[in-house]
This record gives sequence, C-alpha cells and structure tokens, in this order.
Amino acid sequence: MAVGFFTGMKHSLVFAIMMLVFLGEVFFMVKKFLQWPTQIDTVISYSQLPFPAVTICNLNPYKYTVVSNTANTQFDQVRALIAASVNAMKDNYQQSYSGGTDRWGIQALWDQPYELETTIKDSLIIEMAALSDAERQAALYGYDELVTECTFNSKSCSGVDFTSFVDPVYGACYSFNGAGSSDNATYQSSRAGMRFGLKLLMTPTQTEPSGQADVLPTTQLSGARVSVHTQGAFPSLEGSAISVGVGYLTAVSISMTSTSRMKSPYGTCVDREPSSTDYYQQYLYSMETCYLGCKQRYNVDKCNCAHPRFASGSGQAICDYNAVACIQTLKGDQLSATQKNIDAMTDCSCAPPCEQTGFGTTTSLAAFPALSYYVAADSSAADAIGSCQPGTAQFAGTGTNASKAEECREWYAQNSLLLQVFYDSLNYQHYQENANYGISQVLNDLGGHAGLWLGLSIISVVEICGLFCVLCLYCFGGRKKLIDPSMLNSDPRMRDLDDLKHDLDNMEADDKHKEAQAAEQAAKEAKEEAAAGAAAMAAPK
Repeated sequence: MAVGFFTGMKHSLVFAIMMLVFLGEVFFMVKKFLQWPTQIDTVISYSQLPFPAVTICNLNPYKYTVVSNTANTQFDQVRALIAASVNAMKDNYQQSYSGGTDRWGIQALWDQPYELETTIKDSLIIEMAALSDAERQAALYGYDELVTECTFNSKSCSGVDFTSFVDPVYGACYSFNGAGSSDNATYQSSRAGMRFGLKLLMTPTQTEPSGQADVLPTTQLSGARVSVHTQGAFPSLEGSAISVGVGYLTAVSISMTSTSRMKSPYGTCVDREPSSTDYYQQYLYSMETCYLGCKQRYNVDKCNCAHPRFASGSGQAICDYNAVACIQTLKGDQLSATQKNIDAMTDCSCAPPCEQTGFGTTTSLAAFPALSYYVAADSSAADAIGSCQPGTAQFAGTGTNASKAEECREWYAQNSLLLQVFYDSLNYQHYQENANYGISQVLNDLGGHAGLWLGLSIISVVEICGLFCVLCLYCFGGRKKLIDPSMLNSDPRMRDLDDLKHDLDNMEADDKHKEAQAAEQAAKEAKEEAAAGAAAMAAPK
C-alpha cells in the first residue's frame, strides 16, 4: 500500500508541474494577444497607374505692377507694409535709414533677420486676408499668365484641366488633374518616362516684357511652388511641396506608394477626425490637415483670432494687424523649458489615416533655355508671349527682329521655367498592416501546448473550457429562488419524469419481491434437505 501511495504522489506532482507550465504558457499567450501586435506586409505590383494631381503656384503671390499702382486704393495698407519692410531691410545694412508708417512693428526688427522675415510674411497674409475676393482678384496671376504651354502624354492640355484656388501664402494656385478638373476626369499613366507625363512651360514673371518689375519687394525667390499629391488631398504647399526656380528645367520623377492601416484595437488610425475640429473637410484626411487645424485652435486660444494662413472654424474671427505681435510669440523658444513651440506630436493627438496614398519625388535640374535656343511657345493662349523666332517676337526691341528675338530669349531665361512630372516606373508598393497574432494563432498555440504538457487535444481543451463556462454561468447567473410547484405540475417534462420514477419504483419493488421469493424458496429447500439428511442418519443400518 505504501508503494502505491508514493507512486500516486509522484504522478500527482508531475501532473501539477505540467499543469503549472501549461497555465504559464496560456498566460503569456493571452498577454501577447492583448498587446495586439501587427506586421507590415509589402506588395509590389506593376500596372497602369493614376496620374497624381499637380498643384502649381507662383512664388510671387501678387503682381507688384497692380499693388504698387496708387489708383488701386484697396492696396494702400499693403503698399505701406512693403515700404516698412523695405525700410527694415535697408536698416539691416544701414542703421541710419528709417521712416514711414509701420503698424506691424517691422522696422524694430531690422537686426533680427529671421523675426523680420516671418513678421513680414504674416503681415502680408493678414493684410491680403482683410480684402474681399473681388478686391484681391486684380493682383492675382491668371492661369494664362502663369502657364504658357501645357502638354500631358505629348498631347496639349489647357486651363479646363486645372482647378484654381487662392492660397493665403502663394496667391492663385492651379491644380492639374485635381478634383473637379475636366469634368472629374482622372488622367492615367500607362508608360513611364519624361515623354509620358505632364510638361509645363511656366512664366512666373519677374519683369514684364516692357521691362517693368512685377515681383513684390518682399518676395525672396523667383519661380513656382509645386505639390504632387493624390486627387482630393490637401496640397501641402508649405510642407512636402518643392520649389522650382526660373531659368531651369526641373524634372520631377515620381513613384507611388499606398498604405492600409488597421483600426483599434490593433492600431490608432482613423478615417476622419471629429467634424467639430476638422477644418479641412473638403480634403481627404491626413495628419497634416489635423496638425494645421490643431495649430489654428492654438492660435485662437492664445490670440483670440484665427490666422488666415490656416483654415478656420465657423464663427472664428480672422486676425488683423493688431494680432501680428501675438502671432509671432506663438513660435516660442525651443531652448526654453516653459515657452516651447506647440508640439504637434504630443499636443495635437493626431492619428494617421487608415488609407493613404503618397508620391515620392526625385528632382533633377538643367539650365533653360540654352544660349542658342529660342523658345517657341504656344501662342494660342490669351496674352501669350509668343515665339522667340525672328520676325514674330513680341518685344519692344531697339533694333532688328534678330535683336528682338535675343531679347525674348533673355527674357525667358529670367522669367520662365520648364516643369516635367512623370513616373520613373510603373511599379508601385502597397504596405498592408495585418494582425501578427490573431485568434487562429492563439488556438493553434493553445492546442499545441495542451498536447505537449497535458496530453490533451484541442477538442478536450474546448470541452473543458465549455464546462467551466457553463459552471460559471450557473454559479453567477443561476436561479436564486424556488420554483412554484404549480409550474412543475403543469410542465409536461415533469410529468414524464414522474411517470419514469413510478415505473422505476415499480420495477424496483418487483425486483425486491422476486428476490424475497427466491430467498424464501432457497430457505425452504435448505430446510427440506436438512430434514432429509437427519432422517437418513436416524434410520437403522
């Protein structure tokens, strides 16, 4: 008996150890599952691709020839701002220069170049935002003034393929293949290379052909701002856009990528932010639109007005020149522990979009036009400069047609650029976020560990879990009061049970009666055998 006792103890100990190991594995499996791990799967495909929207703007937002004209009284404050800016910039080199009207506090910043630059830009945006659309219109560049020639896939395109909007920083901008252009048609690319993309001859004019300057004195660069983005997406002109300069051919090769992210609990992506904080509802949601809206709310909170640089909410007052000083303080001091700039990553709680398409860009440059090349522009557009060929050049020139053509070529070198946007290949990458440890993997691991440590199959584990769940449901959700006898009497199942009990009782009584009869008969037979034996022994021999 002692051997059996110790053998049973040993088996019990081994089983307990195995059970503990199994439960530990289950704990780590559940912990890993509740961390909702993910993995990124990459799919590389080759097919015809949708051509992106290409947004172009003049780096010089407004025509100086219009703004400087004193007959246009709506620009009086803009002219005063320009005068104050010029004074401050001259003070940067000649501290003796001063004078003029300055309600923006610009001249005091002559020895702070960065503060001076940002204050001038914000002040110009604010002064232009104070004008109505009709008042600003005369100073904006029209499509035909900015784009002299357009081709896509070696075929001519025109203004109907562009949608226009007014950007607070860059003035009039135009989107090729944007939402709403050319009856919502979407251009496709079935071949890669420079010949099979968008080609624009642009004239972001610095000087008119007559020689009159057309660039604002506050504009630092000459050229265009270009954003390549998805149709319907926000053109990130101050973010991922690129600047292209006059006097160059800028070739922009693009590649497309798309990303699909998982929602909660596996990820934090969203389709849109709440409408109450979404100031860019006309565009596809992106983290940038979320950040810009967050900056605007920060601006409203600190300065009690909305910066016209960003989209604003309903009923928010737009900042005027009185808020320039407050706006400048919002940049903060990154070296200060208490007055840092707004941190978009921690202060804005912006989540990435669940579906996102992006375009990577690679740029290359070449001088344009070459010394012996005379531009042959499309003269069909309104106000087109025309060809630089002798005899047709539309320049004032002081001599022969040849001299006019040379003047035309020099003008293009200082006032035009070539832009080409094209796919470098038709390969594109799709990044798909998937669950790295889902319910199927959990069940597989559970069955494997149960078989390894306890010798159980997954069916046995499921049955045990089911029994445990049933017991828990009964313990925590079972009946808490006695059943009314009338309900039992009216339940046909109870009557069937009563009949079964009656039958079983009768069968049990019959069995007992038969057992008693058998015992009585056996006793009688034993008695008779005993009597017969006694008689036999008493008989004389």
